[in-house]
Amino acid sequence: MAASHSEQPAVLINFSVGRAVIIISRESSQHFALRFADSHSAARYPLPVSGPATYLHRNGGLIARLSLPAIPPDWIIAASFVTPGRLTPPHQFRLLTSAHTWPLLPVPSTVGQRPDQVATQGDVSTHIDCWHSHRPLTAPLVELQLDCAALPDHHLLCVSARPLTLTPTVPADTKVSARTPLAISQMMAKDTAIRHHICSPTSVAMLMPAGDREVMVEACRDSATGLFGSWPMAVRAAAMAGHAVAGVELHADWSQALYVLRQGYAFATSIRYPAGKLAGAPLNGTSGHLVIVHGVDGNRVLVHDPAAENDTTVSRTYDAQEFSNAWLAIRGASYIIAP
Repeated sequence: MAASHSEQPAVLINFSVGRAVIIISRESSQHFALRFADSHSAARYPLPVSGPATYLHRNGGLIARLSLPAIPPDWIIAASFVTPGRLTPPHQFRLLTSAHTWPLLPVPSTVGQRPDQVATQGDVSTHIDCWHSHRPLTAPLVELQLDCAALPDHHLLCVSARPLTLTPTVPADTKVSARTPLAISQMMAKDTAIRHHICSPTSVAMLMPAGDREVMVEACRDSATGLFGSWPMAVRAAAMAGHAVAGVELHADWSQALYVLRQGYAFATSIRYPAGKLAGAPLNGTSGHLVIVHGVDGNRVLVHDPAAENDTTVSRTYDAQEFSNAWLAIRGASYIIAP
């Protein structure tokens, strides 16, 4: 169910870097996205995608460098790479300027690999799965290093950016719904010690045909941090277990989200909210949580919240303004997954 180009909610700006043609999907001055894929994966992904990027051989692996538009201070940048239908090769992203390099955590990581804890030059701070800019970046690059000798036939590379914080808008007064996802509670996990920490793999499981929470929990665990919520690990798990074309996306508003819903796809969102600021939620407040959005009905957002006490209470509806504040005010991240 690929998007038709006549309906895509974006201005497409083309420019070339080496032999690659980059398409920037820019909904506003507060957001941009770069997406590269083979033709088969591009046809399946429900957002605009360019053709393949240029990959060069280096030290037995592959490397791709993408030129980004200028990045203002106080922006967030995220990236992901998956190979649908197979185990995604080990890889690592780096943000580069002419003077400095900021590596993200390798995917997958090993114990002791924590570049996010290494002090670096102050223009950028490195986090587990994203970068935050603190000063203007005039000519940044994102570099992807792949530990494989040949590029897999099917692949998707995504890079997106937006202000770290902004004042969110509510979705247009509309009624749109995707296919209803599976209802799976993280609180029903076999391992009681991790039940409160597996919202991300449980959300991915809800979007997969098999709906196997335990498989996703194992696939999403990051060795270096011991956490289950790494964004690149989540889409990697979806691509491997569900043959999904999956990407980490940052959103500045609801335009892309509504478009994805109209293609029939529910998606996972990363939310945070103070105590009492999301009425009807199973968590009174949270500094980070993943839920599934599968529709909008007027001023209500249709959600499957994995923090519910059991599978039968996962389905929720939240006030659109409160949910927009929880999702888009800070970071605005999502997993877009096309099984």
